[in-house]
Amino acid sequence: MSKMYKLDLKDVAKGLVTAVFMAVFMAIYAVVVSGDFDVFTANWTQIWHVIVNTSIITFISYIAKNFFSDKEGKFLGKIG
Repeated sequence: MSKMYKLDLKDVAKGLVTAVFMAVFMAIYAVVVSGDFDVFTANWTQIWHVIVNTSIITFISYIAKNFFSDKEGKFLGKIG
C-alpha cells in the first residue's frame, strides 16, 4: 500500500484487476437474471453497459479508497 494521499503503480494495477473481476461477475449475473440463462438471446447491449459502468465505478472506488488510506490500510488514518 502507498502512503496516504499518494498512489503507486501497484494501486492502479490492483484497481484494474478488481475492475476486471467485477466485470466478469457482472456479465455472469446479467445473463443469469435475464431469466432464460441463454447467452445467445441475451441483450448484450444492455449487459455491456452494465459491465462498463460497474467496472468504472469499481476502479474509481478502489483508487479512492487507496488514495485516502495509510500504509496500514486505515481509511483516513483512523478507520480500519
